[in-house]
Amino acid sequence: MEATGKASLVVIATAVFLASGTAQGTWESEEVELQRGESQVLGEFKLVYDDTGTEPSLELLKGDRTSEEDEGLENITILTQYDEEDILDAPGEISYRSEKKGIGFEVLQAGFDNGFQLELEVDSRRDIFSDSELSTSAPDRLIGRRGESIDVPLVLENEGVAEETYQLTTGNETRLEVEYGFDSFNISEIELEAGEKQDLKSTVTIPETARKGLNKLTFVADGGQQFTETVSVEVRGEEKNRELGVDIRESFKSIKPGEEIKIPVTVENTGDTELKDINVSVDLNEGWSVSVRPSQVDSLEPRYGRERITVSITPPAGVEKGDYFADVSASNSKVGVDEPERVRINVVEKSGLAGIGLAVMAMSLLLLIVVQRRFKRR
Repeated sequence: MEATGKASLVVIATAVFLASGTAQGTWESEEVELQRGESQVLGEFKLVYDDTGTEPSLELLKGDRTSEEDEGLENITILTQYDEEDILDAPGEISYRSEKKGIGFEVLQAGFDNGFQLELEVDSRRDIFSDSELSTSAPDRLIGRRGESIDVPLVLENEGVAEETYQLTTGNETRLEVEYGFDSFNISEIELEAGEKQDLKSTVTIPETARKGLNKLTFVADGGQQFTETVSVEVRGEEKNRELGVDIRESFKSIKPGEEIKIPVTVENTGDTELKDINVSVDLNEGWSVSVRPSQVDSLEPRYGRERITVSITPPAGVEKGDYFADVSASNSKVGVDEPERVRINVVEKSGLAGIGLAVMAMSLLLLIVVQRRFKRR
């Protein structure tokens, strides 16, 4: 729906329509406002407040819209025309109605309010007041694998002259799952003022059981009439086999209280699909210090993609001697290791050999002094 000129149209009242249009013989009305130089397309009709001639005039035109995306009309004919001077003399007496064409209007008021303007009531047997566009900047064909999700940006614009509430659904031609989002919330409907445009996000999830090949997906915004945008989603591959493993070569470590040990850990992707955002966790006694570097594995290629990380462990200073166990695991939002890898950590007492060595050295020195004195006496 087209609006040209100095300002957008102002909606005065709102009518509600069924998806199939108004019933034959039933007229529905909408009050709108036009300023000089503005025009408004209503289906195959167009109201023009023309100020290009010697005398401004109000015209009702009829033409052909070649497509829903076409904002103008072709093959235009003038249904009626009124000079501005005649409208000013008797605004309540200026009207037009055609039973055959199912269109009519009446000038309710003429005056100045931020420029010269007319208030009209437009009548129609069909819903010519609702018009919207649903579009996407995504490619016509999207590619994904079973179990994956694809974000598809959408733009919904209310191009009509009435406020609309849209139910957001999809066509029934596919088993793909779709969630709509707006401003960080999942939604199933949205309300737009006349002329308002909003960016939406749709998340398309491909089930593990989705049919392989090309799937047609239709996004639907139903605001009394259905406005659609269609893309194709190519589903590739069989059901995904996600497997994640952890390998630790040193399953036994000996340590003293307060000291740090470093354990090399290899995280492996043994499945047939890429894994992302993998976190490594360590389950250990309370009070022990644990750090993992790097803290997250960004991505692992399928079929034995590997990355080595380092787990650093420090027991508390007052820990009792004995055996302790650290369970090392890895996971992301879709898969985790079947069984964590266990490392046995043996805490020993601090060695007393240093003190014994010092005592032996002291005794040796004392003995040496005694021997020297005896030799001097001789």
